[in-house]
Amino acid sequence: MFRPPVALGCAAAVVVCALVVLAFVFFVVFLGGGTSSDVVTLNSADSYAPGTVTYSGDHNIYVVRLASVGFIILADMDEANRESTTRKCRVQPLKPDDENLLPLTQKYASQMSPDAQSTTFLFQEACNGAVYDITGVRLDAPGPNLARYSSTVSSGGKLEVDMRSRRCTQREGDDPFAPITCGP
Repeated sequence: MFRPPVALGCAAAVVVCALVVLAFVFFVVFLGGGTSSDVVTLNSADSYAPGTVTYSGDHNIYVVRLASVGFIILADMDEANRESTTRKCRVQPLKPDDENLLPLTQKYASQMSPDAQSTTFLFQEACNGAVYDITGVRLDAPGPNLARYSSTVSSGGKLEVDMRSRRCTQREGDDPFAPITCGP
């Protein structure tokens, strides 16, 4: 026997439960569920050897550790690509056996930042061919350097990166890191 008031009550309860579940999913997925993703925790700081560059694809950053300056956290996308409404390319390290590495290193040696001059490491962006040294300084043309993020080592020894701290710079005269306003 069909009882409309009971059926309506059950249907209303199902709808309310579905709304609660959807609200919870929305809160967790879109609002972060109360957790902060603004500061990301990476590996132990000791796991990054001096003179190395490590890519974190989960956060689209490069962790550069230089003995002279400690950690430099660089964006993997330059400002031209960040602002592009069409194709976007990320910077990538030139491999040690890349035939272009040595000629580019020699060509741009005098334009590298002081901390990069003792290295043969370069980043290159594939869409426009922009070249950057290991500290993120733009070498091939005037324009913004790779953006940097602040980092700290936690009390537990983990490297933490503040993704809200994006800083943009470009070469101006003798200053390879003159501050500029970041784009979007």
